[in-house]
Amino acid sequence: MTSEIKRKAVPLWPTIGSLLVAVLAIVVVVDAIGSHRKRVILHERIQDVRALLDAYDNVTNATDIRTLITYLSSKGITLHSPIPKDPTKPCYRLIKNKADSSPLDPRMAIIEETNTVDKRRIVKLFGDGSIQVQLLKQ
Repeated sequence: MTSEIKRKAVPLWPTIGSLLVAVLAIVVVVDAIGSHRKRVILHERIQDVRALLDAYDNVTNATDIRTLITYLSSKGITLHSPIPKDPTKPCYRLIKNKADSSPLDPRMAIIEETNTVDKRRIVKLFGDGSIQVQLLKQ
């Protein structure tokens, strides 16, 4: 008389299903965090251009972007700046300086982002005070 213990087979489907749901939840959360971070960075870039507009309006001898950045720095404002391709160069370009006596065209860009690693978007400030995010062609 041998006593054999019968073992019940544990179904794997509930375990596999639970693992799949957990992995899917992790992927969704990570994607949501990445998307949120991109929106925050774009918002910061827009705020930087808005601050540069304030500096442009207040600095009478603005001939280059460094003058505006220095003005903001003296007011205690630090730009977030986009991630630069070349850290030794500024991330913005002053297109229309105050020394130029030609009238300001509202449709003309005054300040634009340059030297940024973002190949999809560029933030521009126009003569009418509007700030636009321009989508670049890939």
